Amino acid sequence: MISGNVCLQALLTLERFTTFLDDAAESGISANSPGSRSVMGFVPYLKEKILPWFSWIEGRYGLPGFHAWDATAALYLTHPQLFESAEVVLRSRLDDLGSGFLRTESRVGDPADGGNNSWRINLPKQILDMAGYWRTLFDGWRRAGEAWPQ
Repeated sequence: MISGNVCLQALLTLERFTTFLDDAAESGISANSPGSRSVMGFVPYLKEKILPWFSWIEGRYGLPGFHAWDATAALYLTHPQLFESAEVVLRSRLDDLGSGFLRTESRVGDPADGGNNSWRINLPKQILDMAGYWRTLFDGWRRAGEAWPQ
């Protein structure tokens, strides 16, 4: 599980995204490069899907980008060293989750109460290395093209 507080630390700006697109283009990766199969098919796909979000988010919320919710959760699963984690007891009730509220207790010495609406979970507290976060995300997006179908 990941909280909105952590995701709010990762604002994908248009400048950051276009730099990624420019770097991908300048890296010499092309559909004809040996070993790159269809990387250039994947980067345009990302461009097509992500670019419209910037104007929509700016128009709707006045933000200069959007928060990479799903990417942050995926990076936490694959690269937990980029985050500061904490073991907490989750005590949210169903009505809490309906509103997106995570009710937690940080007293790690207290056992979860065996099914009475509590679970011990590892919940990241913050992104420790923002440069590493973006580098890892963008490297993953570049490599994802290796598995992208022609």
